[in-house]
Amino acid sequence: MKWIYLSPHLDDAVYSCGSLIHQQMRSGLHVEIWTIFAGYPPSLDFSPFAQAIHARWGTGAASIAARRSEDTSACARLGAIPFYFDFLDIIYRTHPLTGLSEIVENDDLFRGYQDSDFILRQAITRCLQEKLAGLEDTQLVVPLGLGNHVDHALVRRAAEELTSPFPLGYYADFPYVMKAESEVDVPFEQNYPVLEQDVAAWGDAITLYSSQVSTFWQNEAQMREELSLYGQKGGGSRLWFQDQ
Repeated sequence: MKWIYLSPHLDDAVYSCGSLIHQQMRSGLHVEIWTIFAGYPPSLDFSPFAQAIHARWGTGAASIAARRSEDTSACARLGAIPFYFDFLDIIYRTHPLTGLSEIVENDDLFRGYQDSDFILRQAITRCLQEKLAGLEDTQLVVPLGLGNHVDHALVRRAAEELTSPFPLGYYADFPYVMKAESEVDVPFEQNYPVLEQDVAAWGDAITLYSSQVSTFWQNEAQMREELSLYGQKGGGSRLWFQDQ
């Protein structure tokens, strides 16, 4: 059986499901991670917000190349095969009506799905439909969208519009779930048995996103501590389904 995890950005599926992905790899399953917003910006004329993000990451104008490299290494640590779509991260997009940058300040990232996202959502659904064509015996896993990040909400909506026979599983968006656990709106939870080696591989994979640690944590030690607490509650090894 093939498992496909849809990751909004170049880290989300690994952050959220790392121990489960590693356990599946050990069990002989074929696991792929498809990252939706992994496209290269067509211009280096970045918005002030994007420039500030690049400075924090320490990646400059080569941010997507650096992040793809990190993601390739993280996927390899877990045993998953990566695939990258060419849609742009929200920090590089402009509003379809005004032409202005979508994101001016950090809070703009968490506005959720809006009507103006409809055309982009359609395009994502269409690309997914084409890539899924002909596949059999496949489990598709998508983010719940906890935390209301625009891109996470878009990926969920796009997947739910697919006209494919594949059932959808949902994963909790880590680390956003640490503050939004009560927002899970899919009824049936499934926990999967993972071993200590799976949890260790998960932490190792996250550290390979060296540009991203500062986004959520002060340092690697704090990340591993939060990951351990989350893992003790079943994090990284559980999914949700609409039907049992």
